[in-house]
Amino acid sequence: MKINNFLFVLLAGLELMTACTDSSSSFDASEVCPESGRGTFQDVRDGQVYKYITIGDRVWMDQNLNYPAETSTCYDEQQSNCDIYGRLYSVQYMNTKQKNFGTFNLDIIDSICPHGWRVPTLAEWNEIVDRVDGISHFKNNECMDVSLYSGYATFYNNLSTGDPDPLFYEDLGEGFRMWVTSTYTEHGRMKIFSPDFEDRVNGLLVDKPKGYYSLRCIKKEDWEL
Repeated sequence: MKINNFLFVLLAGLELMTACTDSSSSFDASEVCPESGRGTFQDVRDGQVYKYITIGDRVWMDQNLNYPAETSTCYDEQQSNCDIYGRLYSVQYMNTKQKNFGTFNLDIIDSICPHGWRVPTLAEWNEIVDRVDGISHFKNNECMDVSLYSGYATFYNNLSTGDPDPLFYEDLGEGFRMWVTSTYTEHGRMKIFSPDFEDRVNGLLVDKPKGYYSLRCIKKEDWEL
């Protein structure tokens, strides 16, 4: 009888521990990203309409930017891919013969997003992951819609001209990379946000040559306008 009582107490304790663990790690999308914080807005530059979502106290685009900037392309140069996944962008100086090769082109950074919006930082992307209780919830689209994996493009530079050669397209439907304004590591590697890389401090580190990646803008706060 004593053994049976002991087993009963042990099992009850385990159930209680499991319940506590589940409740502490539970994620409620209705609280973190409520329906009342969702809507649409129009980019006055070309009339395109985008969805937005409020996560915590910040407002994000809920789909990839599709503005036809000069330094952008469609995956495989197919407009139908832009219509679905948004455009891929380069926001850097790309000619190897220029001293500023590989650095951010601030003219592009400051103008690529719709009026009143800007390119986010890596820390702001990581804040989303924290608010939705981890990368698994993030990848399951439980707040922000990241279901359309837009892929990316990379290039090598022509040795004689310094300009980018034709693009190599990768990972459509399987992965994505997002530009951030967080700049470089001490070794000159760039920081890119990707949900498939566990280094939350540095994100995905990429070397030169550079690539074309997706963009999701974050709404500026009043003090930024």
